[in-house]
Amino acid sequence: MRHRYFEEQRGFTLIEITVALVAGLFVAMALMTLAKELGASFQEETRVASTESALRAGINRLRSDLQRTSFMSTGNIRDDVEIARDATSRMQLGPLAEEYHGLRALAGLHLMPGAELPLSNINRIAPDSLVIGGNFTTTDVFPVEDFTRSARCDEFILWGSSPAIARATAGLATAPERVRALNQLFQPAGENAQFLVRFTDRHGLSVYVPTCREMPAIEYNGAQQFVLRVTAGMMLDTVQTDGHGGWSGQEIREASVNPVQIVQWIIQSWDQLSGNEQAAYAVLGVAVERPTKYYLMRRYLNLRDGLTGVGIGELISEFAVDLRFSFTVDRSNGGGRPILDVFDFDEVRGDQNNANWAGRIDGRAGVPNMQPPGPQRIRSVKVRLSVRAALADRSADLGVNTPRDGHVRYCLNVDGCRPGWLEWARVRNVMTEVALPNQAHFFY
Repeated sequence: MRHRYFEEQRGFTLIEITVALVAGLFVAMALMTLAKELGASFQEETRVASTESALRAGINRLRSDLQRTSFMSTGNIRDDVEIARDATSRMQLGPLAEEYHGLRALAGLHLMPGAELPLSNINRIAPDSLVIGGNFTTTDVFPVEDFTRSARCDEFILWGSSPAIARATAGLATAPERVRALNQLFQPAGENAQFLVRFTDRHGLSVYVPTCREMPAIEYNGAQQFVLRVTAGMMLDTVQTDGHGGWSGQEIREASVNPVQIVQWIIQSWDQLSGNEQAAYAVLGVAVERPTKYYLMRRYLNLRDGLTGVGIGELISEFAVDLRFSFTVDRSNGGGRPILDVFDFDEVRGDQNNANWAGRIDGRAGVPNMQPPGPQRIRSVKVRLSVRAALADRSADLGVNTPRDGHVRYCLNVDGCRPGWLEWARVRNVMTEVALPNQAHFFY
């Protein structure tokens, strides 16, 4: 009886326990491997989604700006036939324009070499930079009621009851709020920055003048009127133009004004951002000091040199690696069938077709200059934007990067990537073409 009792209470043998433990270990290892693969797959898909999102955001923002090329502005201020000129000197920019290089170089497009980036050389990439001139803040023109000259700032009195002002200040009850809203249209990068104003007379001829220096462009005079202040001495009148454009007391109420800005698109490293930009984006946590990380930036340019930024630029996309532009141009004289030349992206050290057509128009030394007839003849812009994954996740270069087709891998080691090491990041490219309707009628 005692032997039978112990047989009924017998447990697992050591062999059975060992087999069970080994089997469980294999199952646990399989589950861990599966979990690791799922985690890696999830992280990879997250990086891909983030890259795609940055790519879409960047290209959509750029398309929006390109569609406003020369909008309410000029395609080439040097040769524009719809600009009022001084009858004696034939200057179209007013007597003080020499100190405003951005005004003298105002054009729809200006193609420049991009910033010097260490990884661009390693990856045999030469990003472009594009400067776009136009009105990017509003679609309205503001009717003028009066114009007065003074020692420091000339003043346009705007119609306070115009539909343009009503739209710009809709829902704002107090005068300071309305003034602030109007200043955001005429000075989008801050009240101390100078921007352009286009004055258009009743004949359709234009004069471009800078806003007054180091002060808000718009103020409220307390009589239901808004005052737009511009730099003194730069407005041409009908006496100076011998009746061919400009302002006069009799016709001023048939004139209008609108803001004009110069915008630059460029890929830059952290060190190339301004101190104010570094501080602003560091607080937000969207930009950090990392030598292999580059940013696609959009910023307004200084009117005095037309090359440096004002205010805090807009960070469009992180992990940008390449930005390229090419143009379709019209060589015809108008009135007939267009003669179009379609250019591909310029080679890194090859042809310069695009740069020749969209060079700087004021002949300034040290920057690529225009070849005739000029950027006003550009009818469409092709863009290719390339953005990489946030982390290096590939150990080999596919070797198919070309200036024409875009990029597949991007080396993140400034000393050169080593085969077999996780030092390459995947790249996503997007290409688009944007027509320039505001330049379609420019044949000068």
